[in-house]
Amino acid sequence: MAEHFRWNARGITRATSLAALIGAPGLLLLRDPDFAVKVLGVVWAAPFAVLALALLKRRHDRDPVVTVSAEGLRDRRISDQTFAWAAISRVEGFDAENVAFVGLEFHNPKTELRTAKWHWRLFAPMHRLLRFPSITLQMSLLDGSDADVLAAIARFRPDLTLTKT
Repeated sequence: MAEHFRWNARGITRATSLAALIGAPGLLLLRDPDFAVKVLGVVWAAPFAVLALALLKRRHDRDPVVTVSAEGLRDRRISDQTFAWAAISRVEGFDAENVAFVGLEFHNPKTELRTAKWHWRLFAPMHRLLRFPSITLQMSLLDGSDADVLAAIARFRPDLTLTKT
């Protein structure tokens, strides 16, 4: 039976509130008579408003974001396709700057990344330069942790190297 991880409504609410709180001072600048200060206010507030709206959209989305099944692993943030177990050479839990990730390495990364969304393909060379795995899953706004994903993977593919470095 597949294991699904969905957006965590409480975490999304906290992140949305934080984005709004950080962006709010920019709105105060809109009251200033100086046009340049108003522009600064818009430039400050707009990215946080966009982030808050994107997060709110996810808050009510109950479809699985990450699915671990007998067929493989799917993270719809990365690709609409499932990464088959046969294509995955290694799974690794690691921390970068005190943030937990689950990394996936592939036997043939170029073939697997062909189905990934454009920004994942764009940043894949940078991942390689930084010696990160080809694909990294981050679970902070989902209803599970990196340890939960690693445990789910171990249920289906205990032969993959599952380490925490």
